[in-house]
Amino acid sequence: MNHVKAARRNLLAAIAILAAGLLLGGCESDESRRMRARDDTPGPALSIELCRKVSKKGKRQGVGNEFAIGSKSSVQAFADFTDLVPGRDYTAHLVWIRPDGSELFRRFAEFRLRGADGDWTADVAWKDALDLNADRHEEVKSATPSLTLDSTFNTSADRQREPGNWRLRVYLDRRLVREEAFALAEFQEVPVGDDDGDEDGERKAEPKKSKKGKKSAGKRDATSDRGGADAAGEG
Repeated sequence: MNHVKAARRNLLAAIAILAAGLLLGGCESDESRRMRARDDTPGPALSIELCRKVSKKGKRQGVGNEFAIGSKSSVQAFADFTDLVPGRDYTAHLVWIRPDGSELFRRFAEFRLRGADGDWTADVAWKDALDLNADRHEEVKSATPSLTLDSTFNTSADRQREPGNWRLRVYLDRRLVREEAFALAEFQEVPVGDDDGDEDGERKAEPKKSKKGKKSAGKRDATSDRGGADAAGEG
């Protein structure tokens, strides 16, 4: 009789554990599960690219996973989302992680895609970490249902960054979907100029800004990479 009761208790415990697992799994969005599993089910896809700077012609330069502290240097990250679902609200966080595993800062936005084949617009609202009501809006045009979000990590010597292995984490709807590791070496002079004719090595000039909402970053084309800064001087 005791064996029967024990078996029954074990069965009930197993059912409870299975139910809890199914409940937790249901909290994750379909998009996040597809991106995490990297399966062939239709849904958003994400790629991350890190570079040293962006030229005036919009070309990402110094692409890779090895960077160095310089007099004036930075690591620029681009999260390229493709196959987005139109009419759906998304939230994305780009989080920079120190070598010890702690968070340095993050940049996050809410966005929605609208349009039709060949003519898509992403309505993006960048959020301020210190004031969530102070949105900065922009519209991003694209020929495909896609969107690129960016963030800049200032690695200049005066910031006293720690050399070592850093990471960028990208969350979609508060679920971690991709992590990109990179190495930050000790101080060295970063060469000025680029390989497509820019002599001053500066980033591509930002497009003209138009007012929309509380704060506006105007409109930009998906082929033009640009960044922004948050309250901490990063972006």
